[in-house]
Amino acid sequence: MVKKGQVVGYVDEAWGEAPVAATKDLSAAGWSEMKATFSMSDGGKGIPHTAKAGTRSVC
Repeated sequence: MVKKGQVVGYVDEAWGEAPVAATKDLSAAGWSEMKATFSMSDGGKGIPHTAKAGTRSVC
């Protein structure tokens, strides 16, 4: 469903949007025409406001 490195969302910051990319492939089992809902969470940890390009965060 999602490949490593694929942009899966954006974080709004004062200077604009920062992309959020998958750090691992994600797959799910199902059948054609199946509808599913997925969501992402940081487990209440929050997203840091500063980081160098390429920094990975496990959320």
